[in-house]
Amino acid sequence: MKKNCKPRPSANLSKTFIEILKIEAKISLIILIFLAVASLYCTAFNEGNYAMAVSNGQQTKTEYQEIINLTNEARQKYGLPELKYNPQLAQIADSRISDMKNKHYFAHINPDNKGLKYFVEQADYNYLIVGENLAINYYDSQEVVQAWLESPSHRENILKPTFNEIGLSSDEIKINGNKNFVIAMILGAKK
Repeated sequence: MKKNCKPRPSANLSKTFIEILKIEAKISLIILIFLAVASLYCTAFNEGNYAMAVSNGQQTKTEYQEIINLTNEARQKYGLPELKYNPQLAQIADSRISDMKNKHYFAHINPDNKGLKYFVEQADYNYLIVGENLAINYYDSQEVVQAWLESPSHRENILKPTFNEIGLSSDEIKINGNKNFVIAMILGAKK
């Protein structure tokens, strides 16, 4: 009597089931790795390693240049001239950020009732016109520029035809015990 060696249909089904389990295990492993990496990123993000690459309290020049480029793209849509980086305006922005950091506030006027004009005069910037845009807790260049463009007063500064120079600064500032990321954009035109 010959034995029949044909596999039973249930045996094929078991092999298929095992193959599916192997594929699901691989997919699960990939998802687990993705979630672990995302978790590390979110933890770092919440601890102050912002997407704008804040390092020792300062954005990298690349992010500042991106903000300048996005600002100039908005100006270009209205036929306005490009803003050029000015280190003196960046120094004024640094002074504004340092003042906010040291005095724990976020506003256009500091607790001593001093505003942009005071900081401009301290830097000896001989101006025809100056303006200031501030932002808090924006961690992406595109998002901060978009937010400024959606705010009438900030948009007016960005699209003011007489402005031809720009400077930027940023830092993490504690206000009421909470860490906040603040960006200052100073716009100007010299006499």
